[in-house]
Amino acid sequence: MHSMPFEVSKQSRTSLTDQVTDGLRRAVITGQYKVGAKLPNLEEMAVALKVSEIVTRHAVQRLTREGLLNPRPRTGITVCSTKLKTWRGHVLYMSIAGARMYYQSMLSAALVDRLHAANVLVSTVELGVEPTMALAKARAALTHAVSLAVIDGNPSLLEPILAEREVAFIEFNQIESRCSRHAVQSVAVRRDAVLLALRDHCLACGVRRVLQVTDPKPSFDVGPTLRNAGLIVDDLLFNDLPGYGSPERVERGALEAVERWLATGPTLPDLIWFGDDFAARGALLAMASRGLRIPEDVQVISWANKGLGPVFSKPLTRVEMDPIAHGEALAQCVLDRLGGLHGKPVELVPAFIEGATTRKR
Repeated sequence: MHSMPFEVSKQSRTSLTDQVTDGLRRAVITGQYKVGAKLPNLEEMAVALKVSEIVTRHAVQRLTREGLLNPRPRTGITVCSTKLKTWRGHVLYMSIAGARMYYQSMLSAALVDRLHAANVLVSTVELGVEPTMALAKARAALTHAVSLAVIDGNPSLLEPILAEREVAFIEFNQIESRCSRHAVQSVAVRRDAVLLALRDHCLACGVRRVLQVTDPKPSFDVGPTLRNAGLIVDDLLFNDLPGYGSPERVERGALEAVERWLATGPTLPDLIWFGDDFAARGALLAMASRGLRIPEDVQVISWANKGLGPVFSKPLTRVEMDPIAHGEALAQCVLDRLGGLHGKPVELVPAFIEGATTRKR
């Protein structure tokens, strides 16, 4: 069996494709694979790394776009000279939340694809939330020449290292609308900007009482805005269930919380708001098993990510994030900066989409 000069970890929050891409790139740049050398084929690499062949295929495709590899039928995957392609710059994308989140995973993929197409080399690093490990990863990544950094999350921990290396950075934040004074530009998702559209739709649908199904620390709390409009808002809290994968423990936590609530024989609210798309999946299943009709018995609005929204028999009324569009917008900010333009703060706003799970009067 062929061996590889690096390993991947399925416990890492960094996606397998990113790990294989970064491992192959390092092996080429450091000379472990010489110019003109032939790599193992996709299947052999997959077996050696214990990943699926689609992972190695995507990794090789990325490095082919970077000009580091040249896969050809019958001759195999050949290492190209690193001098064959002149990059416009090297961008370091560092994420706090990491690729285990669908939104971050799709956003980073869109960012990388857009920048590679524009001849910009991108390295991705998932920092995680543990400060010591995050700092160690950041220091290791910054040992290479970096033209610009993109920090997905709060950059305060990294600011001293970036300043020491004299690396400018763009701050991207999908939770809070704030900007570090050290960032050369901020790109923020304005979740609060969609609250008025949500409120107006609730009023148009005759909603007077709302049940907000949420975890104890919601990133998008509709309560204050709806209460200010005179609506009654109650909270039904759920906790992730341990022992399951990340999405499933959220789904099961919401399912069991809604099942317990329905078992009490409650007076149904006019509308239920789900602040998480995975929670909506579990809760909608619990409601369907009880025979509740939507929107006849109760109306529903959910948070959703485009491309991975909750599947329901009717189109959901929803607040929708588009990670691919957001990744491309962030990439454009990077390209503008590399081109010498000094951009103003950019605000990205989720879309409010009226479906069939609410009814206007």
